[in-house]
Amino acid sequence: MAHIEKFKRADLDGLFNHVERTRSHYGNENIDPTRTALNYRVDGLESTARELWDDAAEGCPKTIRKDAVCAFSVAVTLPRDWPTNRHPRQFFELVHAYNVSTWPTCRPLGAHVHMDETTPHMHDIFAPTDDAGAFSFKRVCPRAVYANYHDGLQRYIERVTGLRVSVVLDEGQRGEKALSRLGQSDYVAAKKALETATRRQAEAERAAGRAEQARRRSEQAERDARGRAETAQKAAQEAERERDEVRAERDKAKRSRDAYAGEKYKTKDGRVLLGVAGLQAKRERLKGEVKTLKGELETAKADRANQEEVWAKEDAERAERAERAKRERDEVSESTRSAKVDLAWIKGEIEGLEDERERIRAEVADEVTVDEVAEWSAVIGSWAVLAANKDGREEVEECDVQMAGRWAIDDGFPARLDAFWERILQAVRRAVGLVRDDWEIGR
Repeated sequence: MAHIEKFKRADLDGLFNHVERTRSHYGNENIDPTRTALNYRVDGLESTARELWDDAAEGCPKTIRKDAVCAFSVAVTLPRDWPTNRHPRQFFELVHAYNVSTWPTCRPLGAHVHMDETTPHMHDIFAPTDDAGAFSFKRVCPRAVYANYHDGLQRYIERVTGLRVSVVLDEGQRGEKALSRLGQSDYVAAKKALETATRRQAEAERAAGRAEQARRRSEQAERDARGRAETAQKAAQEAERERDEVRAERDKAKRSRDAYAGEKYKTKDGRVLLGVAGLQAKRERLKGEVKTLKGELETAKADRANQEEVWAKEDAERAERAERAKRERDEVSESTRSAKVDLAWIKGEIEGLEDERERIRAEVADEVTVDEVAEWSAVIGSWAVLAANKDGREEVEECDVQMAGRWAIDDGFPARLDAFWERILQAVRRAVGLVRDDWEIGR
């Protein structure tokens, strides 16, 4: 992008005419006269390059030799990667400032920016003066300046703008700058040669580019293949690791299965628990017990139903017996009430009999006929019947027969009569006692 060129005294007019566009016709066909008005300077000077050089030559303390380098031009092209949102003038101003700082003793002759050629570029011209004002290109521009110029300019632009742009002048641009100083005939011939060389160089560069692309593609393919191989190797290693883990888990599960498959197994803390076979046997046993319990439950349900049926029958029977007992109790109560009435009447009759017995005793001393004894026997028999006692009736009937058929009125009659009456009274008392017992039961 940058090129430093030396000029002797005989070349100054051509240089100054070219940079200041003072001619109406130029041998360089790349110049577009319609755009020449767009050219500008970035040095801030008003004098022409000739005036400025003459002034520097007058200040030289020694005579300038004919073969001396009287001026040098730093041709700098606008980088292709300069941002489009920044004006090219900013770049050229930075370059001129860097050049002034690089050659502080040199006299600036003009920094002209050409916008009328193929590529915008600047010619920054200096008179090679030293501290004393003498012309000495070797002292002010040694080879070290050539070697470090591009790197220094690159760092300066990056430091000031923060941008990294290319500052190297390519071969085509150098050729164009060199051709701009030739005459028309030389320019045409050189132009053709340059175009041929440029074309061949472009073809070579394209071939080299294709080769470089092929090399890069090959390297990329190699890197991709290496990456795929590494990825495949990692995947294989991962698969092997997973396989080993799965095998370990499988073996562990198998050992656990084998350990738990028996009837019993022992835990780490020493407990003995049922294994798979033991649990299966226990399950079958429990299933049998459940089946048995279900059968027993069904049997119990049937027995309960039968028992409930029996209980229902028994309840019915108890209810019937209770009803019957109630009726019997009512009948006994009624009988008891009648017996009480009869008992009271019998008591009265007994008292009457006792009174009668006393009367008979009183009268026994008198003569008693057989008819009177029979009458008494009939009365006593009716009393016995009223007592409702079988034994009493039988005894009374027996006494009645004896009295009616065989008893004789003699001296022993009173004693026999007392015994008879005693038997009658005992029979009546037993009858009364039976009636009392029946009444208590009924109550």
